Amino acid sequence: MFKAGFYENRVIIHPKNVAAYHCELSVGAFQNKKGVVISLRYVVLLNKTSKETPEDITVAHGHYLKDMHEGKKVVYSGPLEKIGGMVVYDANSKEEARKLVELDPFVSGNYREYEIYEWKQTIGL
Repeated sequence: MFKAGFYENRVIIHPKNVAAYHCELSVGAFQNKKGVVISLRYVVLLNKTSKETPEDITVAHGHYLKDMHEGKKVVYSGPLEKIGGMVVYDANSKEEARKLVELDPFVSGNYREYEIYEWKQTIGL
């Protein structure tokens, strides 16, 4: 049986007779009634449009993702076959995620359309 306790931005899990483990919690993390730590994140699917994407826009998109990752707003990102790509945002709300997505040069330049899905991550925090 594990007990979880919160200390600032960390969850501390105390397994019986084992040293404590620490892991960073995301912005929207919480603990449900069963004691499971859940991180509320937003999965964004970037769907290709019919517009050809210029190289400078692709480079700007890469810089945007790097900056957002360093700022702890983008958790994961990468291409998906057939549709375009996926980005997982660590945001306080769907509206904040939408505002962050619209800063992406792929989206602001109309080279990608997007769909946002709320994701309650329970494994891999």
